[in-house]
Amino acid sequence: MMRDYLSQIEQTIAATRGRCLLLGPRENIDGDLPPSVTSIAEWHQYPEIDGVFDTLLSIENLASSQDISNMLQSLLLFTHSESLLLFCDQTATPTKNAHPSRKDITGSMWSNGWTVIKCDRNTIGNGRRPSAYVSGIARPKRYQNQ
Repeated sequence: MMRDYLSQIEQTIAATRGRCLLLGPRENIDGDLPPSVTSIAEWHQYPEIDGVFDTLLSIENLASSQDISNMLQSLLLFTHSESLLLFCDQTATPTKNAHPSRKDITGSMWSNGWTVIKCDRNTIGNGRRPSAYVSGIARPKRYQNQ
């Protein structure tokens, strides 16, 4: 199961292209970004980030955000109509209680100006309360008047 998760991260990273905004530090990404990536900026540079990006990449960054709604709305400022948000984030982590800690990442995307166009959900490990993750692709919502 962990191998599947790592494979999903690799596939997510491999899909990056053009101008890329990393939601976490470059050092947190194992391996290289594909040659289709023309430039890289990191979210920690906000608000000094300039321009729009073709790809926004989250590997466990949305899940660890203190205010995911605010972050998703802020990210829209750096997109164009064809921008893609690629994500692979943990949505449930086991706790000592019977109920795991959960983050509704895809629901937050929908309510904050994003459309999820591909989504896969899986678990890491076995047992009564395995960790869960979601991976996929989202884009800025398109409205009739655009």
